[in-house]
Amino acid sequence: MATKLGDHATYILFGVVHHRGKLGAGHYVADVQHRDKWFQVDDDSYEEIGQPNFNSTTAYLLFYARR
Repeated sequence: MATKLGDHATYILFGVVHHRGKLGAGHYVADVQHRDKWFQVDDDSYEEIGQPNFNSTTAYLLFYARR
C-alpha cells in the first residue's frame, strides 16, 4: 500500500534478528514481541526478556509494523 506524502505513520518494532560470530560463519538468534512481552528465540529454545537486546554490531534485520 502506498503512503501519501505528508502522512505521519507510526511504526512499532516487533522483531530483531541478531548475527553472532564472524562474517560467513556464526549463529542467528531473534528477539520477538508477542502479546506485549519480548522473547529471545534460539533454535529450539526461548526465554522471556525485558526488552529487545540489540546494538548496531549484532542487529541484522529489524521488523516493524505500521500502526
